[in-house]
This record gives sequence, structure tokens and C-alpha cells, in this order.
Amino acid sequence: RNLNLSQNQQLKPRMDAFTQFKNFNVARFVPTSIGGHFQNRSPMTPYLAAGVLVTLPVLFGYRRWIQGGVNHHQQDQSGKIVLITGGNSGIGYETAKDLASKNATVIITVRSDAKGIEAVQALKNETGMSDIHYILLELDEFHKVKTFAPRLKDFLAGRKIDCLVNNAAVWMLGERTETKDGIETHFSTNHLGPYILTLDLLNEGLIRDNGRIVNVASNVRAVFNFDDYQLKNKYDRMMALEQSKLAAVYFTQELQRRLRAKNSKIIAVSLHPGMIKNQNVAKQIPSVLLPVYALISKIVMKSTDQGAQVSLYCIIIDNGDIVALHHGARSSNTRRKIFCGLPSEEGSRR
Repeated sequence: RNLNLSQNQQLKPRMDAFTQFKNFNVARFVPTSIGGHFQNRSPMTPYLAAGVLVTLPVLFGYRRWIQGGVNHHQQDQSGKIVLITGGNSGIGYETAKDLASKNATVIITVRSDAKGIEAVQALKNETGMSDIHYILLELDEFHKVKTFAPRLKDFLAGRKIDCLVNNAAVWMLGERTETKDGIETHFSTNHLGPYILTLDLLNEGLIRDNGRIVNVASNVRAVFNFDDYQLKNKYDRMMALEQSKLAAVYFTQELQRRLRAKNSKIIAVSLHPGMIKNQNVAKQIPSVLLPVYALISKIVMKSTDQGAQVSLYCIIIDNGDIVALHHGARSSNTRRKIFCGLPSEEGSRR
């Protein structure tokens, strides 16, 4: 800018600044306890240090994002009866524990008396509540599912449940298997079993008039294969899981449409709990890869308690609040905000 300066004099400050930038040493900004290891370092060491300094905050932020929101609806649930399938472990157990601690009557379904007794006792010990019960149910055998409604009716003795939570599921079985009814196991357990159970409870009038049906589904990206939904031609464990969860979403949408057409006050919603650490998946991983799975799951997956927050939100929030929210949205907890919405009629037709 000073026309009295020669060209070299004008460029000198710029060259000095460039030299300082070129000689910038990231290691100087690393704590002394770490910096000592940079003695006799290779030329790549500053770049590795910079990578670590940038990567750690990113991983921490991503981890916080994955954990999702927390259900802040803490209303007392006294007088309410909630039925949770598969409530002896995972998300179902955490959901049952939270509701029991809010004074709800909790009924979980299990596959054996041993699992039921163990889970109920654990829930009572952790919550200090006693109104916790179990009933046997095997969702992969249709004739056993059909016997559940009469047994639940006898147990309730004239009462009705306020919420049905279809939570139980099988996940990513390594080999294709079929149930005794000849149905692929994922599709039978994750969709057809809950489908029969839900309709039986509705037909028996065991769900309160302003009750709730909550289906734990998934934020799937699959396209349903109507020509080979049992995957007999080509089995893929991920596709088997995704199709069964997608079917649960379709079911929820059509069920809500029909309930609305009958002017029923019962509301059906589906939800995506997020990516949850799953012991059943871990059992199928070779032992040599378990440390890698443990590290990855620590970063990109939720704990069962964090995953249960979406179910709890959909169970506890008032019907009026659900209706006021955006139609067509499934409840999700992968964002910081938890939301829960009714299926749209357009989605039902699809």
C-alpha cells in the first residue's frame, strides 16, 4: 500500500508470516506428559498429533449425538397397567423398570417360568415395587399366541390394560430358520406374532378405550420383497430383520387408519429406538473380533437404558400431545429431540 516501499520490502512481512506457518509445531501444544514422546519424532508426528486432537472431540460429539434425547415426562403412572412383550431383558426390561418405579402395574411376557421369576424378582429389587408380574408367551408359535388373550383376561379379572408394548424380537440370526408354522423366524416373531396378539387383545376388548399400542420397529431403509418375503431364494440376516421391522411399521400405519375410521380413541404408534448394543448379535461374532465389536459398539451404539427412552416417551405422553404432533413421523431417539407421531393415511396406503 505504501508506494515508497520497494517490491521486496512489501513482500517481506508476507514471507515472514508464511515461514512461521510452515514451521508451526503442533507438538508444542500437547501436554508435557505427552510431548516427551515426540523427541526424535518422524516428520509425520505433528500431523498424527493434529489428527488425534481433531478426532477425539469429533468422536465425543458423535457419541453424545448417538445417545439421543432423554424422556422428561415423569408423570406418576399409578392406576395404569402396561403389558410389555420381552420385558425380561434389553429395552423391554429397562422400560418395565422405569414404569414400575412410577407406580404402574407392569406385566411382562417371557418364554419360560425361570426367566419370568428371575426378571420379576430383579425388577422388584431394583424398584422396590411389588405390582410386577409375568405371563408366558411365545410369539413364534401361532397357537400359543392365540391362547394369550384368554389367559390375560383371567389375570386382569375385569380390568383392562392402558398400553401394549410390542417389544420382543429376534435379531439377525446367522442362518435361515423357520418356526413350527413354516414361517421365517424373523418375520414370524417380529411381525406376525405381535400382529395376532394385538388384534386378539383388541377383539377381546382388553385395551382401554383411550389406550395406546406401541410397536418397537426400526428406522429401516429396506424395500419390502413381496415376492420372497420369507427369503427362501436368498437369505440375508440384515434383510430378514429389516423386512420384519418394516412390516411392523406398515401394520402400525394400517391399524391406526382403521382405528381412526371406527372413531376409536386408541392410538397406535411405531418407534425407532436407535442402534442398541445387542448381546444376541455379539454371540454370533467370532471371538477374535469381539474386542473390535466392543469398541465400535461403545462409540456408535446406545445402551439399553438410552434406547428405552423412546418407548417410555411414546407410552407416557398424553394422547392429545401425540395428535398435535406431525403425522407420518415415527418416534426416534437418534436426534437430540424425541418425537412421536401418528402414521399418515398416505403412508398406510403405501
